[in-house]
Amino acid sequence: MTIALGSSTKSRGLLPGSRWAVPASGASPAKGQIYELDFVTHTLNQVPGKLSQIAVGPNGVWGIDASHKVHQLNPATQKFTTMPGISLAQISAGGNGVWGLTSAGEIFRLEPSSQTFVQIPGVLVTISVGTGGGVWGTNSSGAAFAFSTP
Repeated sequence: MTIALGSSTKSRGLLPGSRWAVPASGASPAKGQIYELDFVTHTLNQVPGKLSQIAVGPNGVWGIDASHKVHQLNPATQKFTTMPGISLAQISAGGNGVWGLTSAGEIFRLEPSSQTFVQIPGVLVTISVGTGGGVWGTNSSGAAFAFSTP
């Protein structure tokens, strides 16, 4: 089971932060089902929807489904809603925002004020967002890059 760890003030967790899981394979729990850890009972509670990847950060809980559609957890309804106009193959969230890559490696960053993804110049094969350590990525040659904010 893949588990995304992180703090999100927009989650219903009983303690600050939340733990989310999306099984990568197997029959039980079913692949793609979404679970949130209950800190009191230490059990995983299923949340409606199916995702292939999940990311948790201060800007909320984000996921990508099998069709590469991007979803954000609505903290009021506790349901995932689809973000229009963006398809990503990879998503990462942390203190430095929400970033993602398309299947072609194009880089996108969430603009918090408009809640839309904007393209950043470059092409990567991986991207990772820290909780204060910046945004890092690698290209197809294995070279590492760090993004700095202007």
